[in-house]
Amino acid sequence: MTPRWAALPLALATVTVLVACAQPQSAATPGQAGVQWPGGREFLSTGVTENGVEQPLVEDTRIRLSFGEDGRVSASAGCNGMGGLGRLEGNGLVLDELAMTEMACPGGRNEQDAWLAEILTNRPSLSLAGDELTLTSGTVTIVLLDREVADPDRPLAGTRWTADTIIDKDSVSSVAHDAPAELVIDPAGTFFATTGCTGGQLSGTAAVDGDRVTFTVTDEQPCTGEQNPLDDAVRSTVAGTRTYGIAAGRLTLLADDGTGLGLSDQAAG
Repeated sequence: MTPRWAALPLALATVTVLVACAQPQSAATPGQAGVQWPGGREFLSTGVTENGVEQPLVEDTRIRLSFGEDGRVSASAGCNGMGGLGRLEGNGLVLDELAMTEMACPGGRNEQDAWLAEILTNRPSLSLAGDELTLTSGTVTIVLLDREVADPDRPLAGTRWTADTIIDKDSVSSVAHDAPAELVIDPAGTFFATTGCTGGQLSGTAAVDGDRVTFTVTDEQPCTGEQNPLDDAVRSTVAGTRTYGIAAGRLTLLADDGTGLGLSDQAAG
């Protein structure tokens, strides 16, 4: 089934700012029945219907909708990011401002972005029941589930993490090599890593303390093939104490100077 919004004019997807001046509001307007502002929460779509008929999204896409404590709303539908300040009026979401990036994406993704932007700027109604958020605009209903339920954080230990990003303080570079750079931390406190070049390996101990993990390398194998920047980044990151953060299937490992790695749980993808 082809999504009906695939036929929306592409010009809508390049709108960068719609009327400004929304004031953030942490709860429903006093005196009106409404939902509480879901500040600090992110939701992922589980289904879209129009007139009660299921409407598929573009393949390999999902609607993301997040609400900041300060009233900021962020959203994506598979290509561009969009966001602005919002408030609740009764059970309606009011976004008087919506900024959107302008990347060109194939396969109906730009049109899907435009469709979502149109819904968000037409005062859709919100209904929140526990972890499920329902967004309704006219005959269209989008059902979303709290991200921590729909896509929970993976455990640091026991997950096979694949390095795909080199972080150098304020810059981020995506990397891909025929030989994967993988990291597995065993719950018993050991680790094994490959470095993104043929033959490159590291192993040793990994001691976790809060949001910090200390790697101690006890065995190291050099590359038998050509060395590359990913090999250097893995060896630099998986040595010493690093701060880690996990969001769903993404792991970030950072040294105190802001350098490190971004890794993903490929099994989830």
